[in-house]
Amino acid sequence: MDTALKDPRNISIAMKLFDTVFYTICKSRFDKVSDRALRVMQTMTYVALSIDASYTERCVFLLFSLLERKTTEMEVSRAATEAMGECLSNLFLTLSEDTVHHYLHRLVCLTETNVNALHVLGSAVSRSTAIRISPDLLEHISAYLAKCNYSHLYVVLGVLKDALKNGSELSKEALDVVMKFIQVDALRSKEALLIRRVFELLAEVCKKYPPVIEQTLEMILSSVWNALEALLASGSSFYGQVVEDAASFLHTLCLQLPRQRFTLIEAVLKHILISTSPDLSSELLSGVIVDNEETIEKIASFFLDNPALTCLCVGTVGRSQALPEEWKKFLLENFSGAISESARSLGMAAIGRAASNPKNISLFMQIVERAISETKDRSLYWRLIKEVMHIAASREPSPFSDRLFCKQLMERLLGSALEDDVQTNAAVLGSFVSFDVADLLDITCRYLNSDSEIIKATCISTQQYLISHCKGEEIQPQLASVIETSLQTLGSNSSVRIRLATLQLFAVVASSQPHLLFTPTMRDVVYPNVLAELVEDSSLVLTVNLGGYTHREDKGIEVRRLAFDIISILLRDTERQRRGKVLEFFLRFEELLQCLVHACGPQEKGEVDVDLNNQAKTLLVQLVNTHLKLPWSDSLIMSLHGKLKAVLELNCEGKSLSAEKERVNIRYALNCVMRLTECVPFAYIPQFQPLLLLTQKSSLLAESMKLVL
Repeated sequence: MDTALKDPRNISIAMKLFDTVFYTICKSRFDKVSDRALRVMQTMTYVALSIDASYTERCVFLLFSLLERKTTEMEVSRAATEAMGECLSNLFLTLSEDTVHHYLHRLVCLTETNVNALHVLGSAVSRSTAIRISPDLLEHISAYLAKCNYSHLYVVLGVLKDALKNGSELSKEALDVVMKFIQVDALRSKEALLIRRVFELLAEVCKKYPPVIEQTLEMILSSVWNALEALLASGSSFYGQVVEDAASFLHTLCLQLPRQRFTLIEAVLKHILISTSPDLSSELLSGVIVDNEETIEKIASFFLDNPALTCLCVGTVGRSQALPEEWKKFLLENFSGAISESARSLGMAAIGRAASNPKNISLFMQIVERAISETKDRSLYWRLIKEVMHIAASREPSPFSDRLFCKQLMERLLGSALEDDVQTNAAVLGSFVSFDVADLLDITCRYLNSDSEIIKATCISTQQYLISHCKGEEIQPQLASVIETSLQTLGSNSSVRIRLATLQLFAVVASSQPHLLFTPTMRDVVYPNVLAELVEDSSLVLTVNLGGYTHREDKGIEVRRLAFDIISILLRDTERQRRGKVLEFFLRFEELLQCLVHACGPQEKGEVDVDLNNQAKTLLVQLVNTHLKLPWSDSLIMSLHGKLKAVLELNCEGKSLSAEKERVNIRYALNCVMRLTECVPFAYIPQFQPLLLLTQKSSLLAESMKLVL
């Protein structure tokens, strides 16, 4: 409709519609303006611009009438003020300079009593570079810094910043007020949003009035460093973004004040040296890097006795500049020789930044060679590759833009995978999803048939990253097929590594892409193997008699824990998976009940891990609550009765660790009995009535009912 109304051929229709809408909105209340009305107002603006000046004036009149009708203390949505600002910025383009000045004066005066007018002014000025605000009005606005609500200061600073950017001038008095507010109030506020706006405004002031900044440079930099450290100490989640804005301000200083460039570099290096988080603070260097060799020499001489910080800063320079070969070698040697975790962490950040630059591709290839050929600490270089990939994913250009290069690199890494760290292997391969999804999918599919257990497990685990990459999008048939093939490798004949990788993948699918589970293969092949993993595999249990003590090593405990977690996910009540919808497709409720009852206690050769005993009770209660008609057999009910009774009869007196564990076990059993006896068939089973009476007499009952099963 918008397009049709803007068509010159429909001008008469547009005029009639304009009159109707104009009258309707004039009679409405501003706080009741809906999104639809705002869209209509935007359409009216375009229509007015295509008719004549009188309609433009009427549009402006309408916007001001809505603003003036709004009570002072009430704020409207940002969408409303943004829409009005957009309309005004477009309408002002067609009006004379005097008329625009008249309306700006009116709007500025209105901001004294109406905060919405301030937001509308900010939106309009930020959208149009043609809007100039006179010095007297800017002086009026700068005076608000001492008067307006703290939460709206960033809007005032935004108006001043955009006005300067558009070519407006600040009077000396107004500039003094602004600079004093920045140093005394804003930079001490610990408010990330406000400080970010301050750096943007300072950059514009520096472009417009370089001498003013140069005269107070030392005080400004001192305030900047203090603000950054205070914000870091406060744990602000926006600290990284604030540093980016500070670096942008420093870059403007370097360009506008070239004589101060080395002073700025030294000031940044001093700040990094005393910073409690040098890895984050070193990002400030991106604002003062002008000449590669001079900057590196300055860094090397400044951090002469601190190789870790030297590497960090040189690596940061390398993110945007080509590093000399001797410095690439220095970075790698420092990383491999690091004796503390903090030094190694800084070294990893340094190399990650430098190697993500296509100009330093030789540094990245050295990392790859070490990840493949080193006899020890290979995992460190694999982690380093992941760090490089993570940084490169947000860079343009990237050394991984060449698809053939990525494909060959993935195959080399997979062929030399770490023998004892499937998760790191998968994380590194998974980091390629940002560059080459198609080849990563193809490679992991082909290598699923590898004779190497570690390669196969890595390929299965990598599917998790491919799924994560498709978040919000439909899973492609090829990926769905590879996932299904991967899950079919689950089975008692597979190694523990394969079983762990497969169950982890199943859990991810069940959580994020449950629709992939609705296939005959998932129901008839994969799910039965998941159920089988709920029961202890005796071939994975090693028992050694050490005289008076028997040592028991259970290599399958992590596999069982994952299997129980999967059942928990399938029972979870979510919007996409309502009350066991997947389980209803899978069926096999009798097998599931047998597995859960078996795991409720060690009796009858059941599960011996107490944590899994309690999780089994929890899942059993959830299953009974969500599925009323379950295939309970008499033998299964009696087995459950025996396991629960054995727990309730435990002696849990004392303060030892074992006694506390038994009390926790009893609480779960008590809760389980109370919940089950509220449901059919347990409410009518005679054997459960004595169990219920025993439960009701327990001193731990009150505590047990606080458990959420």
